[in-house]
Amino acid sequence: MTKYKWLSEKCEVAHPPLYFVFYCPECHFADAANDFSKPLDNEFSKLVIRQFQKMSPKWKTRVDFLIGHIDYENLDFRSALALHLLALCIQRISMPDSQDNYKIGRLFLRVAWLYREAAAAAHPAAPGSSEIRPAARKSAIEQTARRIDEFGQVLEDAMDAWQTLDQELAGRADNNAEDVAEQEADSYDVPLREMRQAFTAQFAALERLKALCQQEADAPAVSEPTIVAGSYQDLIEGFQPLWSETPATEQEAMQSAAAYFRKTLWKDVRFNSAQTRYNLISLVTDLYVRCNDLDSAYKMLASLYKSNTDAIRQYEHGLEDKETSAERRKRLPGLIKRSRDALEHTAELRRTVLDLLMERDQPKIDALLAEHAHDPAEKRQAVLVENGIVPELILVLKKPGGPLEELAKRRRRR
Repeated sequence: MTKYKWLSEKCEVAHPPLYFVFYCPECHFADAANDFSKPLDNEFSKLVIRQFQKMSPKWKTRVDFLIGHIDYENLDFRSALALHLLALCIQRISMPDSQDNYKIGRLFLRVAWLYREAAAAAHPAAPGSSEIRPAARKSAIEQTARRIDEFGQVLEDAMDAWQTLDQELAGRADNNAEDVAEQEADSYDVPLREMRQAFTAQFAALERLKALCQQEADAPAVSEPTIVAGSYQDLIEGFQPLWSETPATEQEAMQSAAAYFRKTLWKDVRFNSAQTRYNLISLVTDLYVRCNDLDSAYKMLASLYKSNTDAIRQYEHGLEDKETSAERRKRLPGLIKRSRDALEHTAELRRTVLDLLMERDQPKIDALLAEHAHDPAEKRQAVLVENGIVPELILVLKKPGGPLEELAKRRRRR
């Protein structure tokens, strides 16, 4: 969040990004607000609480250091930063294979946002530079509106599938009524009714989201958040020797967030759906781009592209295999569609990253080609590969009119 507008002047003293983490001053446990209020609702939180209660002396030293820098009654930037670091430490107490990598990534990202605001407060934008902000804000609102529309389409598709199931189950309940006791015949009624109510609530909430998005787009004035960062360097410098993962800058925090989000992509069932997975991949790609780490973005997307391609090939083989069970055969078309959607999304992001890579590497490519202008085309290609130019960029150079066009021509003749 970079801009917002309070509807009540009484709220202006509170800056929302500082309050993402809730904290108990008695036991000193800290967690993201939505999980703090209901700690037993997921297995990750239960495990974290157990580990927190029996933490090792090393982790207790880290926790105690941060507690000494938190004034929860008068929360300012310094206390909020210490609070976010405390929540991160508590999440990291668990063993790596039982951590909530997604939450750890979110906390690192929140730390990055705090650092960004601190930098903005210390170095206000020059006059005239704010002209970029309205455009960025408009783009963000438009992206949100597109996401809402995409989710609406997903919801409508789910509703269509549900109506078919609804009719089937309702018919089964009617048939059962002739043969079984009344309470058994009615066993479908409650979940059917709950599902109908859930869809009604989802569509109503979606309309409210659309209205809020439109309201934000139409708002003429948006106030800047105010944050007084003060001095926090001694907090970071004192904590870094205790915990090597302590991010000292916005970029370090974003890099850590990206690393934990990547772990989430491979292991977390919460991101099995095409849309949620695409959203997270987009976020990780954006973080790498912001960190100017285009190589990591490219490698991640190339790996995801290959895994989706391999999955589609495997599913299609399953359809052709006579040994595939009937139940499995019914599921395969849906799996193929999901993998193709993911492949399309990944390809779109990869094209964006490749454009950025070409822009970054063009001077290096030009210099290498000039240096080896009299060498055979195969030698020039080998030099580019040796100097880290990715295969997709070399393919661009082989297009008609490109400096390596002759290699493509030879291949076509063969």
